[in-house]
Amino acid sequence: MRTAFSLALFTVVCGCLVAAAPTPSNTIAARSPLPALWYSLSTKRGQGGSASSGDTGDVNGGDIVSEGDSVNNAADANVAVSGGTTVTGDAVAGNGSGSDGSGGDASSGNAGDANGGSIYNYGGDITNAAGANTAGAGGESFSGNAYGGDASVDST
Repeated sequence: MRTAFSLALFTVVCGCLVAAAPTPSNTIAARSPLPALWYSLSTKRGQGGSASSGDTGDVNGGDIVSEGDSVNNAADANVAVSGGTTVTGDAVAGNGSGSDGSGGDASSGNAGDANGGSIYNYGGDITNAAGANTAGAGGESFSGNAYGGDASVDST
């Protein structure tokens, strides 16, 4: 009976040790550099996202057109003002994680045109005094910034 009890106790203790043992992937990686190297080469790695900034629009000053049978312009009669400003936003892609999570893409929008106003004089006899025709300045056009999200880091 003593032998049967000792054998049963030995079986229970060994069974508990086997059940409580760490998984092979954790123990192998901790003991030998070769499986860890295989694991790092075989594990998917997340990629950073792509980034693309939008296009800027056109910037043009206004036009002054005078067409007629007779056109008389005083000094400084026609002043064409410069075009405006057009700026596209920054695009910053997200970072990938150490696992298979890829970072988000970022693409900023296109900025519109910023054109000045134009003046058209059509007629028979046209006489323009100083400062008579001043074309409007162009406005401003901006697109916002775009940021891609970062992939979360895998905790395993």
